[in-house]
Amino acid sequence: MNKINYNKYRIGLLVPEANICAEQDFHRMAPSQLNICTIRLGHKTWKATDGVKKNEDENITSHEDLWDSLNQNINRLVITKPDILSFACTSGSFVRGNLWEKKMRENIEKESKIKMVTAAGAAVEAIKKLGLKNIIVVTEYAKTLNSLFKRFMRENGINIIKIVGTEEVSKYCPEYSIKDWTVNTPASSEIAYKMIEGINTQDSEGIFISGTGFGVIDIINTVEKTFKKPVATSNQALFWSSIRKIGIKDSIPNYGKLLTKSYN
Repeated sequence: MNKINYNKYRIGLLVPEANICAEQDFHRMAPSQLNICTIRLGHKTWKATDGVKKNEDENITSHEDLWDSLNQNINRLVITKPDILSFACTSGSFVRGNLWEKKMRENIEKESKIKMVTAAGAAVEAIKKLGLKNIIVVTEYAKTLNSLFKRFMRENGINIIKIVGTEEVSKYCPEYSIKDWTVNTPASSEIAYKMIEGINTQDSEGIFISGTGFGVIDIINTVEKTFKKPVATSNQALFWSSIRKIGIKDSIPNYGKLLTKSYN
């Protein structure tokens, strides 16, 4: 069997500037020698408590600096000649809805001449590839942003049975304070596990963990084994979609069913 020359592939990763998880997760999941070229996008430092105070319109406009930076900096990443552009911000790709996400991708692809995948778009692809229609969701967002995510998933034919985020974290993890949750100091994967445990239902077919700033890829296998359900996360789904779209079909161990060969 011919061994894949990963060195010939390049992923162009676009990450909000204070996000400490997305780039690390991509490098952890990536086969040796796979090139990941990263650029950081200007975005105001985020605290979980900020989201509690914002309504839907304010949550949408709070991403405008990120979108401006994306448009201003995309050509700096294109210089590295990536095979695909991977936008590592889930909320930044779902808050304006399904049609906006598609149009944004199309505009960037037309301008850059490079295929693009977004974290929210990859989430939909992954959930559908796993054959899931009814899911539970754990996020790094407050309730208002969770409502926008639920709407985005509904637009894509996916039903969220239960969704829990930062405002409810103390209900499932009494020892943890929402005040400690920032993009620089995200909640641990153990917190995510307790939140999943708290909202798991028998009628849910799978689990999604949303937020590229939520470092949770290390618990994917454990959650799948414990709850007997497929798991997708923002960074895992974005990585999966990125490598599959550029032609890498190998199984990637340790990060859930999605990255096995049967989900090419």
